[in-house]
This record gives sequence, C-alpha cells and structure tokens, in this order.
Amino acid sequence: MREPSSPTPATTGTVAGPSRREVGGLLGRALGAAGLLLAGLASWRFAAWSPPPPEPVSFPPLEGPPRRGPLVRQQGRVLLVQHGERAWALSAACSHLGCTVAPGPDGRTLDCPCHGSRYALDGGVLHGPADEPLTELAVEPDGAGGFVVRPG
Repeated sequence: MREPSSPTPATTGTVAGPSRREVGGLLGRALGAAGLLLAGLASWRFAAWSPPPPEPVSFPPLEGPPRRGPLVRQQGRVLLVQHGERAWALSAACSHLGCTVAPGPDGRTLDCPCHGSRYALDGGVLHGPADEPLTELAVEPDGAGGFVVRPG
C-alpha cells in the first residue's frame, strides 16, 4: 500500500469547507441582492408618494341633477366629498406611508392601494394598517357653485 503524499480529511480529522473565494462570492451576491431589493422598495415608495399641492385646487360646479348620497371627487392628492349641501375636503395622502388613496369601488370608502388601509368618507380609519385619520383641508365655495380647497 502506498502512503498518501498529502493529508486528507480521513487522516487529519477535518472536513474541507468552502473556499474563501466561494464564501466571498456568496456574500457578494447576497449583499447585491439585498441592495437591489432595498433600492426597489425605496423607489416604489417615493414613486407612490407625492407632496400635497402648494396651490389651491378648484373643483367646478357639478352638472346635471343632484345626486342621492355622497360624491367623492379627486384631483391628485386632494379629495372633495359632497353630500347634499355639505362639502368637506381631505388630503388623499394615506396616514400610514403616504400613498395616494382613492374612492373605493362602491364610492363609500377611501382605499389605499399600497397596504390596504381603508377610510370612511369623513377621513376616519375603518381598517389599518393606518391608525391616524386623513388630514382635513380647508374648503370654501367659489361663488359660482364650485369649491376651492386650500391645502395645508
């Protein structure tokens, strides 16, 4: 029988693991993937969020016969809710992470497409993860049957 010329796992009692090069390659790929994931999440978050408009937003008068029930009108990040002779305005920025909410399919809620928060038409939270109501905005009649919302 021949003697082995170099130690083997059987003769040294150790098992060879991955090389430094292999560990470095795995670590580099893992860090790269994590970086891409974080960059993607950050860009999505900021793409979904935009600041409220600095200027007043005008809503023209409604045409046609009066509606029964509430009506939600939206211009960007401003919501105007009209019900009978009453009108109020809300920021459309979700209080959870700032995504833009929109009227739900039935027109009786305001829904956030990002994480599923749902608000009542008065801005109160119906379903989280949001735990704060939508911000109320100042609204006033424009004198011609429409409304002007002044973002705050």
